[in-house]
Amino acid sequence: MSNNTPRCMQEFSLIPVGTKTYRVRSSGLESLKKGKEDAPVSGKTSLDELNFETIKVQVPKAMFGILIGKRGANLIKLRSETGAKILIPKLEESSDFITITGTTESVNQAKKRVEEIIEEALEKLPPTHFLMFSLPDTYLHKKVIDFRDQIKGLRANDVDPNMFTHVHSLHITIGMLRLISPEDILAAGKILKELTESVNDCVKDRSLLIRLAGLAIMDSSSENTNVLYARVEEVEADGRLMSLIDLLRARFKEAGYLVDTHSTFKIHVTLINSKYASTDERKSFDSTLILRQFGDTDFGSVKLPDIRLAKRALDRNMEYICESKISLP
Repeated sequence: MSNNTPRCMQEFSLIPVGTKTYRVRSSGLESLKKGKEDAPVSGKTSLDELNFETIKVQVPKAMFGILIGKRGANLIKLRSETGAKILIPKLEESSDFITITGTTESVNQAKKRVEEIIEEALEKLPPTHFLMFSLPDTYLHKKVIDFRDQIKGLRANDVDPNMFTHVHSLHITIGMLRLISPEDILAAGKILKELTESVNDCVKDRSLLIRLAGLAIMDSSSENTNVLYARVEEVEADGRLMSLIDLLRARFKEAGYLVDTHSTFKIHVTLINSKYASTDERKSFDSTLILRQFGDTDFGSVKLPDIRLAKRALDRNMEYICESKISLP
């Protein structure tokens, strides 16, 4: 913005957060300096008041609690450090603008600290959504249920029944996403819809068939396993599946929404996950016998029907809540 731009116009501050640039908007930046004609009737206008200014900074409502802190401790400290007056809307209010009032120096200091706090908090937030291929195939569901029953029948088996993935929750993860506001969810859904033509071109307007065959674990030791999954391979082995995944991951990374939670990406279908049964402390299980007896299990071939943007939460049917989706050929 040039030096000639009126101070009352909106100004933007860009906060880089990993691969995402989060836009914190300051609006209504205007001096509250008053002339004599604007002075209160009482004439009791202090010199400080004459030099005060106010800005409004738009931040995610999910960050309000972090800015306030326990019993307001963070907000009190922020006000004390900067000397600025900071007002945060109540959660039931629709506004997502906080108001900062003070001298130019105190306002700038407070705005900088707010940006720093938000940046640090965003980096610690876990993914909220993910891109996935759904697996609604009933034949696959039957095979997985049979597999689950066989595992339950094993002796010396410490797998909690709650660790099994529900058949309606079966999916292939494409990428984890962090969407912290309704606007982020709408924007991500729009990106997915806009990719429809590119997706069809990538798969060459043909169905994607995969085979789930063989078991593997995410962990280094079968004696202490947290995740056991089915391997995924393309039936036609022509590379279209991985090309499609690369396309989707690249586009959502470019938008700043993709969160890389692992150093390497594996195409897989989780069958057993210890976190599903955990309450406070996650308890691993011994998968040695499972791998020995069922390591070559073939769950058959299925057609991938769609790509979904889903919330990391299940509905009453044990399906991941879908925010947006596009169909595959």
